[in-house]
Amino acid sequence: MSTNTLVNRPSQRPDVIDEILTSLKRYDVSVIKDLEDYLFDQYENDYSDLNSNLALLKLYELSDETSVERQDSTLKILIKGLIQFTNSDFTLYLHLLPPYIFTTTNEYTTKIQGLVSLYELLIANKFDQFLAKNKELSLVDDHSVKLIEQTFLSNKNSKFIMSEAVSEEVSVTRLSKVVGQLLQN
Repeated sequence: MSTNTLVNRPSQRPDVIDEILTSLKRYDVSVIKDLEDYLFDQYENDYSDLNSNLALLKLYELSDETSVERQDSTLKILIKGLIQFTNSDFTLYLHLLPPYIFTTTNEYTTKIQGLVSLYELLIANKFDQFLAKNKELSLVDDHSVKLIEQTFLSNKNSKFIMSEAVSEEVSVTRLSKVVGQLLQN
């Protein structure tokens, strides 16, 4: 079930990163390298720090520099969000990406759009399709896929996962009757 991972401080977070996140250094582009190094530590040691990753994406947004390293870091952050797909991590990360990600097509934006499609399969409870699509796209490494599978298996019956869209047609008469009853209360 979904939890608020933004307020959780991972025990692995170094004091220097905590100082960055709890001070105005959070908005200083000179700390990007520290946050990137910390991201790679998260990636290698199988933990996630939502607050730090959001701060890094925000700094990327504030800085107009682009590089292959920043693109790789952004993809790693999104994969961390996929591993935590039962929480809102992935969608929070998406909100800090520039709008052109979804309106242009190049190698980088195609990868991000592919990760979004993988996320949609996970939240739709379609793990087999997720695996097939990931095999086709080769976006998520095998180790991360195993972590995603663990998350999926431990949450596959949770209420937030829907296997199909639910819709019901409601007549105007019935709707007005229900609304009328609500207004009387």
